[in-house]
Amino acid sequence: MEEMKAMEARELAKGRFPYTIFMYEAEHVGISATGDEDTNELGPHTVLPDGVERSCLDWYQLYQNDPAALSQEHLQ
Repeated sequence: MEEMKAMEARELAKGRFPYTIFMYEAEHVGISATGDEDTNELGPHTVLPDGVERSCLDWYQLYQNDPAALSQEHLQ
């Protein structure tokens, strides 16, 4: 019953607040857990980690131009 109420609440919230929210989960933020410098995927002029083609800032600028254009498959 609790799960059903939570699902219905999410659906109601989606209908009442029909806007997108930009979210980005960074794994490399320029410093390691030990305090050493590391690659950084957050902003401009940074050394991106292997396998990361765009920084968070790049993704956010794309989002600002057209939020609907960024689908879940782009972010995975």
